[in-house]
Amino acid sequence: MDAEESSLFGPERRGNELPEGLRRRTGRLKRLQEARARLEREAAQAAQEHLAQRQAEEVATGKKRWGRKPQVVEAPLLKRPRLTRLTQIAVS
Repeated sequence: MDAEESSLFGPERRGNELPEGLRRRTGRLKRLQEARARLEREAAQAAQEHLAQRQAEEVATGKKRWGRKPQVVEAPLLKRPRLTRLTQIAVS
């Protein structure tokens, strides 16, 4: 088994190495930012679809639905200012 794996992957590799894009901090950060942006786009799209479906139901039935209308995600989370120090909380 070990000889077979060594012939496939090389003698220096153990098999638990990270993929090439995740080995460096910048690569991991970039991948996380891309995933977060994709999730935000999907959430915004789902909220828009839900709001459109709700409005279509209200038009079809002629009655307003109970409860609050869903909030549409406008500003992506990546654009929010970040706190770098705890002292900034006291200043704000």
